[in-house]
Amino acid sequence: MANSIKISFTFFFALWVNGLLMGQNWSPELVRKAGEDYIQSKKHPGLVISVWVKGEEKVFAFGESERGSGEMTDGESVFELGGLSQVFTTTLMAKMTYDGLFSPERALIEYLPGDFPVPGYQQTVCLPPAEIPENIDDNGANMPKRADDYNPTNPVFCYPVYGSPPGQITFCQTASHTSGLPAHLKKPKQSCENLTEDDLRDLLTHYFLENAPGMVYQPSEVGVALMGFTLGNIDQSDFESALTSRVTEPLGLNQTRISAGPGLQTNLMQGHSKSGKTVPHCEPGILGPALGLRSTGNDMLAFLEANLAPPAPVWVRVFQEVHQSRISLGKGTDEGGYGWKISRLPEIKGQITWQEGSTPGFRSYMGMNLEQNYGLVILSNSADPIDELALQLMQLLQ
Repeated sequence: MANSIKISFTFFFALWVNGLLMGQNWSPELVRKAGEDYIQSKKHPGLVISVWVKGEEKVFAFGESERGSGEMTDGESVFELGGLSQVFTTTLMAKMTYDGLFSPERALIEYLPGDFPVPGYQQTVCLPPAEIPENIDDNGANMPKRADDYNPTNPVFCYPVYGSPPGQITFCQTASHTSGLPAHLKKPKQSCENLTEDDLRDLLTHYFLENAPGMVYQPSEVGVALMGFTLGNIDQSDFESALTSRVTEPLGLNQTRISAGPGLQTNLMQGHSKSGKTVPHCEPGILGPALGLRSTGNDMLAFLEANLAPPAPVWVRVFQEVHQSRISLGKGTDEGGYGWKISRLPEIKGQITWQEGSTPGFRSYMGMNLEQNYGLVILSNSADPIDELALQLMQLLQ
């Protein structure tokens, strides 16, 4: 009898575990259990998980707004999104193109002040001094069009290929991280130090594009920030105003902002480093479109639902535009859309469209299976990674 009970228990436990891993037992209780276990075993003082599965939705909150404070998190707790901010910026770009204000293939420089320094790519040829023709005329008639063989250890001189117009950076290239612009405006640790338009202008004035725009995938806060600045200019306002009027307010996201107004400031979580120490909030300034947004679990649930079940035909078109694969990321089968990454994982059936973010005191993740119609958002007030939890929950929901 004892052996029979033991076998039955083992059998049903195995079924439960298999269901957990294969996603056949989606239930709020299992998500809550995963969140509770994670926050108890990790360095995260507070955690909010927003879940949307085929129309069923729920927000789960765990822990404290600051370690030891006793103030519990909830769906209105405000977190920094970090790099997850960029999917809002690309959504704004897609909405403005839908509104007929510009085409994604247009160059940003066309919509910026005349003195704004946006680097273009000039095709060049580089040769050792001994191979440079002596009789180059003003039109470059004798200039070689390319040089395949030269010793890079010798001094070389580079000349523009005459008759080749500079390649300009476009909206679709900044949105897909193929602009050729650098990853950071200054050192990575300075990204939250309230950088200014002058800082952006100074970098762009002296930056040389090593590759033609559109050719190489290279994540760039600078590219997203430049696009956001340009969108604000087209809107005849600023980035945050354009995002609010065209995206967040129409979708009912009333607590998703860069600037911390009274409501956001009251509910703003305290960030913590990986070691658990409190850290100052991120104030990215001109980099706001790339990593400066703050939001809540409730707002992110509404944004998740809008991506998975768009509320109107306009949003169907907008989200199709940003979700569509645009470029290979060079990592197995990974691809990139406008601000989104698209991956196939052995643990999960179908493609996952996702993005993550971090600041010195926060982590964020948003992942969706567009084919199976489910997704989730994780917000944490710790810089400690949340990748393990994200994968566990995505498996649970499938």
